[in-house]
Amino acid sequence: MDRLNGVHVDELLARSPSQDERNQFAAKMVHAWYRMLYAGRLSYADNHPGNFVLMDDGRLGVIDFGFMVAHSDDEWKLMHKVDRALTTGRPEDRIAVVKESCLITDESADAERLRLSEEFFDWTGGAHYRGGPFDFGDEADFRRGIDLFTEMVRKRYNRARPSMPAFARLNFGVRSMLYRLKAKFDVRPIAEEEVKATGWDRSAYA
Repeated sequence: MDRLNGVHVDELLARSPSQDERNQFAAKMVHAWYRMLYAGRLSYADNHPGNFVLMDDGRLGVIDFGFMVAHSDDEWKLMHKVDRALTTGRPEDRIAVVKESCLITDESADAERLRLSEEFFDWTGGAHYRGGPFDFGDEADFRRGIDLFTEMVRKRYNRARPSMPAFARLNFGVRSMLYRLKAKFDVRPIAEEEVKATGWDRSAYA
């Protein structure tokens, strides 16, 4: 039970922080998210303002690890395919991993499901594979993700795998935090740094 001295997101925002301060806090959260994923084979699905502390010494504190998704061997193989799609940015790689993730076997019968699922993948991963500074405070873009997922839920397209609700919570948790911070930064170098640290072999596609 360590005490972390610092401030949560709401307290930081109450200070009217500079854009640079917002970006730094956001980047540290993304670092933590990628570190747990790539190094720990874990997805941290409890991304909300109360679980992140900007500590007095400048480090990021993360608390409450009650909702962690440990990836099975099959899920981890699929995660490598997700990484391939995020790294190359090629539509064919995105479509292939979306079809496998969503268990789409008949593309013609599931055309609408594939379209929505690929658009949602683009919303969650576009900032990564396009690279460059991304404006996470763009309200229209944030609303796009909400509308896409709402439509997927309404049509029951989000129930392909048992882990999907956790991943949806994870994605919206991260994006909502970055949206609240109105962060604007490049996430790709952060992912590249964490992937390199874990020794992932990207020689086939990077």
